[in-house]
Amino acid sequence: MNIVRKTIEYAGLGDPSTPEEIGFEILGLRNAVRQAEELISRLEQAMALARLGLRQQEASDGGQGERAGDGGKASQSPEE
Repeated sequence: MNIVRKTIEYAGLGDPSTPEEIGFEILGLRNAVRQAEELISRLEQAMALARLGLRQQEASDGGQGERAGDGGKASQSPEE
């Protein structure tokens, strides 16, 4: 597993002080939150699709869920 640091950039100010500047900062942060929510949604969708594929593979394998040499690990979900 290769863990990398990821960031979401947004338009903001270094030190907002007026109501307008603070409002601009809030808008930038809200946009960043929406980007993060979109990424989370895409990852959840990919995870659901992967689980569906594993279940279909297990069903076509006669319920054994074991591929050559993996000891059945490919069929386990992260919660197991």
